Amino acid sequence: MPLDPAPVADDMPGGDSPALAPAPADLFIFGDSHTAALELGARAEGIRTGLLYLSGNIWHKGEITLHPKLELDQPGSRYVRRRVTEARDAMGGVMFRPDVPVLASAGYHLGRLLPPMTHQGHGVDPAVLDRDPDASFMSSALFETLITLRRRSVWRLLRLLATRCDLTVIAPPILSDDPMVAMAAGYITRRLREQGLNVFDPREVEGPLGQILPPHWRAEDGVHGNAAYGQAVLQHILED
Repeated sequence: MPLDPAPVADDMPGGDSPALAPAPADLFIFGDSHTAALELGARAEGIRTGLLYLSGNIWHKGEITLHPKLELDQPGSRYVRRRVTEARDAMGGVMFRPDVPVLASAGYHLGRLLPPMTHQGHGVDPAVLDRDPDASFMSSALFETLITLRRRSVWRLLRLLATRCDLTVIAPPILSDDPMVAMAAGYITRRLREQGLNVFDPREVEGPLGQILPPHWRAEDGVHGNAAYGQAVLQHILED
C-alpha cells in the first residue's frame, strides 16, 4: 500500500466532479472501533491521517450506503450524516479519492455478528459436542449463510468504494483462540478476496501479529488493539 500520491483523475469514478485539490492527509481510515488502533498507529508513523469512525452497531445494521454528495449515508440518521460531513470536511471535501490510500475496518464486526448465533449454545466446532452434550451443532454451510446474509450489504459497499480509491480491508486482531471466531473471520476474508478486495488478515501472518493479541498490544478495554498494535499493522502493510 504505497503512500506516495498517485496522479489525480479529472473526476471521481462515476461522477462529474472537478479535479481534486491536494489532499490534506496521506491516508484515510474508516470503519468501526478498530479504526482507533489504526489511526494511532498511523500517526505514530508520522502519516497524516483522516478518519471516519462509526460504531460496530451501525455497521452491523447493514444500512450504510453510497450517497451522491455525502459519499456515505445511513438514511434517516442525522448522527451518521454529521460524522460523515465532519470527515469529508477534514479531508478537503472528498473522503474516497484515487490519490489517498484507504484502510477499512469494516465487513467483519464479529462482536455483533456471533453472539446471536451462540447464545442458545450453538457451535460450529464438532469438539463442542464432546465438551457439552447439550450443545447444538451448526453446520459450516448454515454458519456461512448466516454470515453472508448479515454482511453482504457492507461487502457490496466495500466493492463500490474500491472503484474510487486504493482500498485495503483490515481484519480485526486476534483476541482469543475461539474456533468460531476464527472460522467467521477466515470465511469473511475469503469472501472479500473472491470479490476482488485487498485484505490484510493478521491470522495469515507469521510472528506476533498472527498470534493472540498480547497485553502490551491491547487497549485498556482488552478487546481492541492499541497504538503499538496499529503501528505494527501499518509497518507490515507498508513492507509488503
